[in-house]
Amino acid sequence: TRHGTAIESLGAATVLCTDKTGTLTQNRMAIAELRLADGQRVDDIDGVAGFDTAKQELLDYGRLASATDPFDPMEKALHAAAPQNGERLGAMHTMSRAYGLTPELLAMTQVWRSADSPDDVLVATKGAPEAIAALCHLDDEARHQLAATVDDMASRGLRVLAVAKASYGGDGHPDSPHDFTFSLLGLVGFADPLRPGVPEAIADCRRAGVRVVMITG
Repeated sequence: TRHGTAIESLGAATVLCTDKTGTLTQNRMAIAELRLADGQRVDDIDGVAGFDTAKQELLDYGRLASATDPFDPMEKALHAAAPQNGERLGAMHTMSRAYGLTPELLAMTQVWRSADSPDDVLVATKGAPEAIAALCHLDDEARHQLAATVDDMASRGLRVLAVAKASYGGDGHPDSPHDFTFSLLGLVGFADPLRPGVPEAIADCRRAGVRVVMITG
């Protein structure tokens, strides 16, 4: 409500409907949690000391499956979090093929080749966990465990992407990402931080008897 006269005419409010992104939150994604392929949970995303190889692979392949100059907030977060210590994976490679998202496969796959060694090929994919599970040909038990982990992360308000890698020795490129042999690297959980003052503002509404409803995509 932007005008005082509207407030005077309304008299009283019992329900406040609010958008989420950019209103309650800062409209920027940050990586809040990693789950490695073996189930290990990693909360210290920024820690560099004793850097774990599996964590490094998960972040690096997530970046390699993202746009090189990203617009998407989650891809920006992957670029920001990918390991900066030492030489970055794929630094000497050039993207040679990208497979975009489709309604049938909610995953983005990118192929990177080294100019010095034609056999040095990196294949990275990221996307909806169920799509990555299909690309990795996980069995029923592994899919069930993955779904349980995703549910646990999502229950805490995180957006979840899965990341996988593959090797490839062919000269050309297959027609579909399904033609690669992928192995799961893990899950990345993203959070859009709350704007300062939001919890206090909602508490004020509730004390005044106003019910707050979040409406979001």
